[in-house]
Amino acid sequence: MLYLTVSNDRGMDYIAWTDGSHKPSTNTGGYSSIITKNKKIFAKLYQGFKNTTNNRMELLGVIATLRYFTTPISILIHSDSQYVVSSVNNGHVFEWIKNNDTSKKNLDL
Repeated sequence: MLYLTVSNDRGMDYIAWTDGSHKPSTNTGGYSSIITKNKKIFAKLYQGFKNTTNNRMELLGVIATLRYFTTPISILIHSDSQYVVSSVNNGHVFEWIKNNDTSKKNLDL
């Protein structure tokens, strides 16, 4: 399992497990996120999409999780997507934004 950590110095308030999927034969997909607090399910997020890709769904699982909260929180996000985890943990996504790198896919996310 890969990890994506978004935190502050208070420790982890929440833990989320995210995933994305894509079915090539229908070009449809979806994401889901299970958010826990104190080892109990706090929220379930999910949505389906047409004309999508697996990477978009993996990204949207994490994004939907972060957007769910309206105030600052500490959260540990589990993702099995090397694309998502490497982009964030290695700082690539921040460089793409800083440099306005339009060669990358999913910049709208």
